Amino acid sequence: MRNKTTIIWIAILVVLASPVAFLILPFFLAMLMTLLMIIFAVMVTALALTLVLLISGVHTFSTSFSLLSVSLA
Repeated sequence: MRNKTTIIWIAILVVLASPVAFLILPFFLAMLMTLLMIIFAVMVTALALTLVLLISGVHTFSTSFSLLSVSLA
C-alpha cells in the first residue's frame, strides 16, 4: 500500500515538474472548482427541497384537519 502511494506521488510530481504543467494547471484548477461548485449546488438543492417538502407537508396536514371537520359536519 505504501509503495503504491509513493509511486502515485512521484508520478504527480513528475507531471507538475514538467514545463507542460503550467499549461495544464489552469484546467485542473478549473475542473476542481467546477466539481466543488457542483457538489455545493447539489447540497443546497437537497436542503432547499427538504425544507420545501417539509413546509408543504405541514401545510397539507393542517389543511386536511380543517377539511375533515367540514366533511364530518
